[in-house]
Amino acid sequence: MEKWLVTDYDGTLRNGTDGGVDPKDLAFVKEFINDNNHVVIASGRPYEMILREAREMGIKPSLYITNAGAVIRDDNGKLLYKKTIPHDELKPVVDYLKTLNLHTLIYATPDEEMYLFTDNPSKYPDGSLKRRITNQSFDDLYDMDLVCFKIMEDRQTLDNLIKHVKKVAPDLTIINNNDSNLVEIHPPHSSKGDAVKIMQELEHLKPEQIITAGDDDNDITMLSWFDNSFVIKQPYNKEIQKYGKHKIDHLWEIKNYLGQN
Repeated sequence: MEKWLVTDYDGTLRNGTDGGVDPKDLAFVKEFINDNNHVVIASGRPYEMILREAREMGIKPSLYITNAGAVIRDDNGKLLYKKTIPHDELKPVVDYLKTLNLHTLIYATPDEEMYLFTDNPSKYPDGSLKRRITNQSFDDLYDMDLVCFKIMEDRQTLDNLIKHVKKVAPDLTIINNNDSNLVEIHPPHSSKGDAVKIMQELEHLKPEQIITAGDDDNDITMLSWFDNSFVIKQPYNKEIQKYGKHKIDHLWEIKNYLGQN
């Protein structure tokens, strides 16, 4: 019976000592695919970034779960699923963001993740921008179908933001990953775990066919909701390790458990 490995990218598949993908982990993933199984990358990053990483690794995932579960695309990039922020909850969030003296604001539609503005854009090694800078106004955001915001600021600003969003839009999903200066705002009931459940329905999978692997806050749902789950031990995730059925140091170690499932 074919298996589906749903793996987080940063800190899980990309977990090498040099900050890249460990060759042993990549060899495991390629072997897993060659054995007629499926690999799905589930990331907080947008599709364009993960597609670029997959091509550099020389693999073609069967599905891409991006924007922390808000978007699912097939192996050719076709949109299969999206979850957007309801406009009645979007408005009070944008209203509050307008009052802050932000340095960087990232927003994403189902098709693209962009900077509304930034004074420190992320770039690829070749110097190209990872996201384009639109310099649109806050008012332009009200009518958009958005899957997330990403706000990078000092801790006090972020803590105040989280408190306010929970008050004015309590159904929204807030992700506070190990990056101490980053907070993400996502639609209600939007998580990697929710996306894996959608994937299960789309592909008509039995629970025992699904393997999940992750290391961070936005991986908790897919670690805790599925039995064959593996948490990658990291210095920053001691509180998250309890959500995985198995604790491992490297993704390739999953092969030691495959015969037991």
